[in-house]
Parts: sequence; structure tokens; C-alpha cells
Amino acid sequence: MGLIWIAAVVSSAAVSADPADAHAHPAVEAATETSAPAAAVRTFPPGFFADHDPENAWDLIAHVPGFSPDVGGGGGRGLAGSAGNILLDGRRPPAKTTSIQTLLRELPLARVDRVELVGAGARALDFAGHAQVLNIVSKPAARPHGELQLGVRQTGSDSRTDTLNARASHRIAAHSVRGAASRSRGLSETPGRVLPATPTRPFERETAGSARETASDGFDLSADLALRGEARLALSAALSDNATTSRALPPSQPDLDLVLSASDSVTTRESLGAELSWPDLLGADWRFSAIQSRQTSINESRRLSAGRETGLASQRAQGETAGRLSAFFTLAEAWRADLALSAAHNFLQGASQRIDDGARSPIDGSDVRVDEQRASADAGLNWTPASRWGAEAGLRVDWSHLRREEAAPSLDQAAPAQTLIDVAPRAGASFTPWDDGEVRLRVERRIGQLAFSQFLASASLDEDRVTAGAARLEPERSWIGEAVLEQRWADVGLARLTAEKRLIENPIRTVPTPDGAQVQANVDEAMSQSLAATVTAPLEVFDLPGATLSASVTARRSEIADPITGERRALSGQSPVQWRVGWRQVLGEGDVIWGASISDAAQSQSYGLSSFSQADADPAWTAFLEWDVTSELETRLAVTGPRSRQSASTLYSSLRGRADPLRIQDSASDTEASIAVNAQWRPRRWFSVEADYNSGAASATTATSRLLADGVVTTSERLADAIPVAALRLRLTY
Repeated sequence: MGLIWIAAVVSSAAVSADPADAHAHPAVEAATETSAPAAAVRTFPPGFFADHDPENAWDLIAHVPGFSPDVGGGGGRGLAGSAGNILLDGRRPPAKTTSIQTLLRELPLARVDRVELVGAGARALDFAGHAQVLNIVSKPAARPHGELQLGVRQTGSDSRTDTLNARASHRIAAHSVRGAASRSRGLSETPGRVLPATPTRPFERETAGSARETASDGFDLSADLALRGEARLALSAALSDNATTSRALPPSQPDLDLVLSASDSVTTRESLGAELSWPDLLGADWRFSAIQSRQTSINESRRLSAGRETGLASQRAQGETAGRLSAFFTLAEAWRADLALSAAHNFLQGASQRIDDGARSPIDGSDVRVDEQRASADAGLNWTPASRWGAEAGLRVDWSHLRREEAAPSLDQAAPAQTLIDVAPRAGASFTPWDDGEVRLRVERRIGQLAFSQFLASASLDEDRVTAGAARLEPERSWIGEAVLEQRWADVGLARLTAEKRLIENPIRTVPTPDGAQVQANVDEAMSQSLAATVTAPLEVFDLPGATLSASVTARRSEIADPITGERRALSGQSPVQWRVGWRQVLGEGDVIWGASISDAAQSQSYGLSSFSQADADPAWTAFLEWDVTSELETRLAVTGPRSRQSASTLYSSLRGRADPLRIQDSASDTEASIAVNAQWRPRRWFSVEADYNSGAASATTATSRLLADGVVTTSERLADAIPVAALRLRLTY
């Protein structure tokens, strides 16, 4: 198995801080604000977050008032797939294999100079269509730095994972380099259990226990080079290997006829990334980004039952080559513009086979290659004529040529290539009617991306079901409108009301085929709308120093034409109301922090091809206590309360709404409370120990199944013991 996991890293994250002050927490400081319209810039020094006891830059994100993080990624093809709303030193990672979370977790608090919440148009930054971005500004490292971390995680008595991570960084003049290596090995054993009935398998099944091994290796290398003037070049490369092997354990009773399972999975990822930034060239700030990535995976699962071996095997390879050129102009004091051109080539090639007593037969429609050429042009204009308001408008044009080729197509499966051209305008405005208050309006057209896997046929080994590969699909296209009213006070105080509506023109859903399989297809338009209210209130005015009360509630309504019955109904899995209330208080000099929260978002309905289910649950609550025992020892205790869940499902003999109900299944489960403890000890600046313990939660589940034809009722109970989890990490730094 190869070594090597590489993730692209932007320059400023490449060098970590001096360990001498890696955990220095400054005193609480106030935020400052640059007066501007929609382009207001709020600056938060590290001390603003001191009450939250952060250790790295990522820990700050959740505590920025008025900011909702979008980390990007999401599997989108092209460099737009990494365009979240969080930047590090004004840039995003040059390659999507490294998330912004990884970069910020590697940046200790002592290396954070400030946090900037920037409105669109206030700076020459790539907003990628976002109304605002959060920019983490770092400090240069004072000295070379390295870290070695050893970890072990024990789950119950039958599962253990060992990890080794090492990284080193060095700065030479204005250049920086960084390298890292990681290795993980895991071994677990799972006892046999009873699998409940499912919509396509209306009977219980007992399985044997299994032993599972996991292995992951990696290496990480990046460099950031200073070029002429203020120009910089960031380079990165990545390669990772992950493997999983699972084998059935011998049954405790040799003559017991159980289902014996085995599986193997190997995935390899590799990528290269580069970004060239050149400020103030020909009157503009320029950036050019490029990535190349490839991933291969081989999966095989087998099952032995009643002397017969069955299974599934699949092989997939996918890759991407993409580039993006962007420029940011200041046209006049009140006008800013940005332009971007991008292009990409993507492919996915896959094949799947059934296994029957050693013989392999291909699954129809699975041996397919999908190729796509993409290009887009994006232009944006920001206007800030006054100190209290501003506006932004943009236009994006996407071109895509999609070709699906099947190894042995039949006459009714052959599909011509698709060429898609979409225009996506956007517009927004911001107005500050009074001090610390803001109104934001936004409307945009958003074009989704087709998942290549939707064009490949697949099968399920657990359930006798085949998903056919789509011959032709259109991407989902949506109109989104949003209005936000926001009021801030006392630095951390925030009240926000958000209304949003989405009109989805051609959503993609699973529909049945005439031969009894299922396939992804475009269906009639859908609608979703929501109204959300959020309040974060400091309570010093009530003589509760250091206390903060937070509350949020979101109401949703949606509508879609059911692809089976044609009736209008709500979207599957969407909770009509979601709410949360939290309390947090810092005591004394900040050595003790305690808090609690309660939330409820468990009601939902799900519509399957031959089933309908409803689920509900009691509110969930948690409480925590953090105590800095000494300057070297920090502890945290968290308690998660017990919870009950209920579900009811109706199973049909064939398609829902076209056949009589066959069976009704009810389930009720009770989960007990659990406790989690964390302790961090730093006796030396170069050495630290962190320990975690979670008690796990025992549960009891009762399931009842009733056949409607004859009224036969069966009941089953399952008790699950609490499985404790313990972890220990040792960290050495220089």
C-alpha cells in the first residue's frame, strides 16, 4: 500500500506558529467596523473570541456574529466546487482535495492576526457570488516548526485504531514549504445481529459477526513562493491510499446456518494544484488557479447463505482537469468589478458485475464512460455610492458538453451527447437604515451539476434492487430569493430574520422503470420556502455577567409533484419546524464555562417507490462544563440526555399509490443518557497529552409488523449495550 496523502495548502497555512505561544489566549477585545455600505468590513481581533477558549483558527468560525459558514467543496466539478465563503489570507485552497477546515485547524491561535467579515465589493477578493466572506489573516511564522502526533482510539473491547501524523514547515525569507505524513491502522470485530425487515425484504435476517481491518497512508507536500513584486505562486500535490477488508467470523454454533459476509474496498486519490496571484498588474488583481485530480476505487462484497455465494463487484475511475482565471478591478471610488473565466474536463468510467458461485456477469448499463467538457464566464459589478447602502449584480454563463458511452448499448439505451447552455444572473442590495442594523436582499439563478454516477447502473446486495443508469438528464435549475433583516449590539448581540424561497424547475428524483428497476429522472417543478429567526443576546443587563442566551427557529414549507401518484406533497425528509435554545456563561476570570442547549428537528416524512414512513423524536438536550484547572490542565465534561424516537412505515406490494398496502411497521426506541470527558495537559511547551472518553448510550428498540391481508402481527425487541469509546493523543512539537 502506498504512503501518501497530499492536500493542497495555501501559503499562509504552510508554516505553523512558534510552539512557545501556540496556546496563548489574549484578553477579550472588541470588534471594530469600517464604515461602508453593503461592503462593510467588521474586524475581530483574536481576543474577541477569548471566552470561547479557541486553540486554532477553525475554532473561531462558529463564534463570528452574523456569519453563516459555507465551506464549499460539495463535490462540484470545476474550481467552483471549492468556492466557499471562508478565505485564508484572501485565498481559497488551490486544490479541492484539501478543505478549508484542514488549513485552519493547522493554524494555531497565536498565528491569527485578525478575522475580517467582508461585504461584497469592499475588498479585491473573490466572493464567488457570496454576499459576504470571512477572511482569516495570519501572522508570519517566527521560526521553523514541526509536530509529531501519536493517537490510539479504543471502541468497546473489540475495536482499535492507531494513528501517526507528522508535519514540518519552514520559512526561508519570503518563501515557505510544508510537508506532512500520516498513517492509520484499525481493527474491529462486530458480533452477529438480527437485521430488521425492510420495504423490499419483509422478513428479519440473522447475520454472523465480522472482523474489519482499515488502513490509510498519506504524504502531504506544498510550497508557497514569493515572485516578483507582490506576486506569489502556491504549489501542492496529493496522493492517498485507503483500504478496508471485512471477513465473517465463524459462528459460535458450527451447524447454525447464518449469512456469512465479506468485502474488500481500495481507493486511491491523487491531485496536483497551483495558484498564481499577481496584485496590481495592469490596474487589476489577477489570480490563476489550476488543478488535476484522479481517483480510482475497487469494491467487492460477497455473501454465503445456504451453501450459495452471491455478491457484487464494481470498479470506478474518475478524474478532473480544471483552470480558472480571475481579475478584480477598482473602476472608481464607488465601483468595483470582477471577471472570471474557467474551463474543465471531467470523466467517470465504471463497471459492475454480479457474482454467483464464482461466476461474474455484468450488470446491464453499468459499463459506462461519461465525459464532460465545461466552460464558464462570470462577471460581477459592485456599486457603493453611499455610506449606508450598496448593490451588486452579476451574470454567469455555463457551457457543458456531456457524452455517455456504454460498452454494449442496446438500441433503446443509446443516447446522444448533450450540450447545455445556462445563463445565471444574480443581484443583491444592502441597506443600513440605522446604526448596527442592516437589510440585505438577494435574488439569483443557480444551476446544479449532474452527478456522473446517475448515468451508471448499480445494484444493492442487501436488498434485491437494481438502479438503472439514466440515458439523459438535465441539471436542476433554481431561482432563489432571500431577504435578511439583521440587528447587532454589544459586540456579540445579534438578531436576524431570514426569509428564503426556492423554485426548482426540474428536480431529479428516483422513478420506476417498466421492467421493475428504478432510475434517476427529472420530474415536475418543486418549491421550498423557509422563515428563520436567530437571536444571540448577552445578558449583562440582567446582572448575569458573562452569560449569553441564543435561540433559533426555522419554519419550512415545500411542495413537489409525487413522481408515482402525481399528487402535490412535501419534500422527503424535511422537518416543518426546527428550533434550538442555548445558554452559555463564563464565570470568574474565564477559568470556568458552563452551558446547555435543547433542540428539536426530528419530525419528517419519507416517500419511497413502494413505501411511506413518518418519524418523530423527543427534543434532544446537552449540557457542558469547562474548567481550566491550572494553566497546564484543561478539562471538559458534557452530558447528552436520553431520547425517545418513533417511526411508522407503510409498505406496498408494488408501487406506492398504485397497489394496496401490504404491511405496516411501527418502531419505538429509547436511548439512555451518555457522558463525554476531555482533558488536555501541557506540562511543557513542546509536549502535550489529550484524552477523551465517551460512555456511549444503551438503547432498546421494539418493532411491530402487521400483515394487512391476514392480520398476523409479529413483534421483536433489540437491546444494545452502551459501547464506550476512549482515545489518547500525544503531541510533540519543536
